[in-house]
Amino acid sequence: MTSNAITNEDLLGAFKRMSKVDRRALLQSLSRDSEFQEDLARVLVATLKALRDSEDETFGRSILRELAKESELLEDILDSALVIERSHEPSRPFKEYLAERGK
Repeated sequence: MTSNAITNEDLLGAFKRMSKVDRRALLQSLSRDSEFQEDLARVLVATLKALRDSEDETFGRSILRELAKESELLEDILDSALVIERSHEPSRPFKEYLAERGK
């Protein structure tokens, strides 16, 4: 009996064969799908946890090296994490903040 299941390797191969324009269009389309976003977030977090717990530090380091090369992306990730972490804090008017800073 043969399996008709699509493997991760099949998907990755198909993605690599797409033009940059087609890849961008696909990713933009998927990024508007909230269920896809939630699934992708779960996969990314699970992957990062697995890297943290892995005894093979080489793979984790290679991912961190690649992230370090993408300084704007890394900055965006850190900024987003900070915003989420501080989202429970009360807000205040910007003018009040400036007055406190003496501007």
